Amino acid sequence: MQPRRTIVALFARLLVALGLVLAGLAPAQAQAQAQVPAQKPFLVVYDDGGGYPPLDEVYGVFTANLLGRYGPAEVRALSRYRAGELQNYRALAYVGSAFDAAPSKVFLADVAASDRPVLWLQHGIHQLAAATPGFAQRFGWRPANYDFRSRTEVAYRGRAFTRRTESAAGLPGIEVTDPAKVEVLATAEGPDAQPTPWAVRSGDFVYVAETPYAYLSEDDRYVAFAALVQRWADPQGPERHRALVRIEDVGPEADPVRLRRIADLLFAEGVPFSVTVYDTYRDPTGRYSGGRPTSFTLKDRPLVVQALRYMAASGGTLVMHGHTHQTDLRPNPFSKVSGGDYEFYAATTPGDGRMELDGPLPNDGEAAWLARLDEGLEVWRRAGLHRPRLFTTPHYAASPAAYAAIVARFPVQYEQVNYFPGERAGVPRVREPFHQFFPYPVRDVRGVVVVPENLGRPAPDQAAAGGRTVEAVLGSAERNLVVRDGFASFYHHWYRDPDELLATVRGIRALGYEFVSAEDAAADLGPLPPAPVVQRAGGGLSLNGFLAVLAGLFAGAIGLGAFVARRGKR
Repeated sequence: MQPRRTIVALFARLLVALGLVLAGLAPAQAQAQAQVPAQKPFLVVYDDGGGYPPLDEVYGVFTANLLGRYGPAEVRALSRYRAGELQNYRALAYVGSAFDAAPSKVFLADVAASDRPVLWLQHGIHQLAAATPGFAQRFGWRPANYDFRSRTEVAYRGRAFTRRTESAAGLPGIEVTDPAKVEVLATAEGPDAQPTPWAVRSGDFVYVAETPYAYLSEDDRYVAFAALVQRWADPQGPERHRALVRIEDVGPEADPVRLRRIADLLFAEGVPFSVTVYDTYRDPTGRYSGGRPTSFTLKDRPLVVQALRYMAASGGTLVMHGHTHQTDLRPNPFSKVSGGDYEFYAATTPGDGRMELDGPLPNDGEAAWLARLDEGLEVWRRAGLHRPRLFTTPHYAASPAAYAAIVARFPVQYEQVNYFPGERAGVPRVREPFHQFFPYPVRDVRGVVVVPENLGRPAPDQAAAGGRTVEAVLGSAERNLVVRDGFASFYHHWYRDPDELLATVRGIRALGYEFVSAEDAAADLGPLPPAPVVQRAGGGLSLNGFLAVLAGLFAGAIGLGAFVARRGKR
């Protein structure tokens, strides 16, 4: 097709979209989504009889989140399990993270007699073996004595994953009795101890000798565990390795020339990308403006808006990254200035670049956060930008109330996420966040699709704040190849050296990954729904709203035309 004809076709599609808006059909939430056949959920049972049940609950939630790649998962405390329930579910994952807890006889009897696939973590395995007649003959192994020797790595599918010193000592022993019936999936290894089985599989029964959720990092044995979960939950799934790149922290103060340069570089590489955008710049104390309080929005910076449209036309997906990426309530933790501070949770800093979470902010409540998000979305509308469907929380931290507001406004989160004990029961321990990242898209226990970011960012001069070398990012990407259907996902701040960006993109591609868009990744969980529409007073589309829609569509046509013209010159 010739470029001119393509432009005409694209513009015609935009006019059709405008007609749908005017007809009142554009908020397509009323349209039925494709119906997915109902399937039995996974059952995740965690042992709540140990020393700290809130932590056991979080580990159950983490397991359910990983299984959320393949269907719904119900999280249940062991004390609430009832005889016969297991047969109502497609498979069981048992999280035995508490050393001093023991599974009930009713539960053990059901597991021993069931034909459902089982994933069993760490403790309680001796009791299960005792309750299962002929356990060793059936599975080809049996539990052995606890081994307290230090093992600092987990070897899985030819790659080594870390076990931090704090969790490197002590594992339940596994004695293989019949190698024909059991496969050793992974081993725990250390400089002063022989390798010992870390994970084994006998048919559809998989046992992992620890609950690998403490001290998570990009190269941790958690990655190997997530890969095991994937192969257990979906044994026949595809082998594919995809990648994501995100341009980070673009606000109204960003340099539009540099933004266009980044778009050109990634377009030349044929790489789709995302751009996280906060819509309002705030410096309420005048820290960087000679003591004069400063505030402006995207609408006040038309060149930045044009650069964002250019990025979108070059293969970029715009992602909302908070409203102001700070709060006026307090230094959070630095200077109340947009781009550096937290917005949805309080934080402090010991002064070396590190940041520590400090609980909810004052006036924390879902209604207040919804109002803040809506204020930001209104800025997007006034600037003539399309409403974003994806959200990335500044610094990956929010309170339970803030997360509830985010879920209410956005169908997809593109980030790492915090979860709180008691949240599912409506009584969250709001000062006890537990952090989880994913090597593949999931639908988490909150019901939202989470697109992964699992490699961090190349920024070797910011090591105290989590920055990494390009080589370290690529090393993590290489390890993630053990995930059969996994992602290598990283981000790059727009103001940093673009050579870091290109070196990382090219290195990941050289490992065999294919870059895709964040929306394509989210589509693994089904068709992406439209973002919820906030109804304003009056109900209908105002004249200003109509003009904003028309301006946005016309600008989109121009941007898409430029995109096609550039492609024709390649």
